[in-house]
Amino acid sequence: MSAEKNKQLVENMVEEIWNQGNFDNIDEYFTEDTVEHNPYGDVEGTEGIRQFLTAIHNTYDDYSLTPHNFVVDDNFVAYNFTVEGEHTKSVGELDPTHNYVEFDGVYLARIEEGKIVEAWNHFDAMNLLNQLGQLPESTFLNTRVKQISPREKEERQDRPEHRPRA
Repeated sequence: MSAEKNKQLVENMVEEIWNQGNFDNIDEYFTEDTVEHNPYGDVEGTEGIRQFLTAIHNTYDDYSLTPHNFVVDDNFVAYNFTVEGEHTKSVGELDPTHNYVEFDGVYLARIEEGKIVEAWNHFDAMNLLNQLGQLPESTFLNTRVKQISPREKEERQDRPEHRPRA
């Protein structure tokens, strides 16, 4: 397939599968042995993808994934995205919070013979968990501080420290 057809495949998959929740057509977009890597672990095969997406759609009302900035290179298609929705149903041991969540991520798909064979779905899981009240604010902030490079720390020394309002 051409790069443009691969992009169209991924755009259609996002709309039909992720946004509309039409899981009956998963086989049109993914191979039987597809592997999707995400922060929660690998999801394998079309049945694994179906279960993963069903869980997401069952957990959030008004779920939407908005893709931005598609980049295409032969058999790879990438985009960044924003997810929004209201957490209205239990997932695992987490009861519904009714919190509206919004977080960002990046998706990269490798396509062979017109189907996705491998994907990397990386999203800001820390931000999501924080919005769901699963992380004490200090944990979230301390983790972010550890991610700051030495150069950024040096640059920040010249700026006044921002303190949240009480």
